Amino acid sequence: MWETIDLKQTNVLWNSELRLVVDAPAGKGFRNLIDEKRPSTVFLSHHHLDHCGGVKLALQNSIRVSTCEEALQFLRLQQHVPAMYFGGFYPKEMNPEKVPVNEIEPESPELTWVELPGHTPYLKGLADKDTLFGFDAFFGKEILAKYGIPYHYDGLRALESLKKVRDEFELFVPSHGSPGRRELIDANIEAIERLVHYVLSQALGLQMEKIVRNTVTAYSDPKDVYSWSLNASAVRGIISGLQRIGLLQVEMTAVGPILWKA
Repeated sequence: MWETIDLKQTNVLWNSELRLVVDAPAGKGFRNLIDEKRPSTVFLSHHHLDHCGGVKLALQNSIRVSTCEEALQFLRLQQHVPAMYFGGFYPKEMNPEKVPVNEIEPESPELTWVELPGHTPYLKGLADKDTLFGFDAFFGKEILAKYGIPYHYDGLRALESLKKVRDEFELFVPSHGSPGRRELIDANIEAIERLVHYVLSQALGLQMEKIVRNTVTAYSDPKDVYSWSLNASAVRGIISGLQRIGLLQVEMTAVGPILWKA
């Protein structure tokens, strides 16, 4: 039986029979979980630091830590994480050097995994009967409302993943925000499609970075350079996906790339 435990900013999964916890966010909440539940294994759903910042604490408590090989590959390149997601700007508490990669084992538990690429290139959800634990493949409605732009490495692949699982499960549990039924997936689909339509409406010979700026300011209200950089990265992911499937054309000019709707 799986139990969702809210650790303030990130929900983790706990299975008492397996003594397994999925994800290890940094902070007091994860420390308390270790003291209370005494897990034997931590499995990391993906390499983002809000899901693996507590790895060192787990190892200090003699808890085995594992993740899939794809996530481990990204963690081995952890010095590139700030550049990939924050353009070099990232909060100090999310310093990737805090994660002792060499002590993480490349192994996934024998559970029912569902391919959900988009948030990361390799993300998988965990299926349990009619429930899908999607980690960051989708977000609670309150998270969508708060941040405006859901972060996905590739928004179009995330959109495909959401449409694939919408009718396969009854309950959807995210790592951030409240669970919900199919209307939660619909809200996540709508949030990505809104960005897609806006980017395409701007692609009339406008500079790419202006489209990024316009989209970020139209759909979010970043309070610091970290939020701005992360949102801009998500928008660039939308742009690259549209270019990949042939809906956008990119023209290089003396002032940088400009975008045209194909």
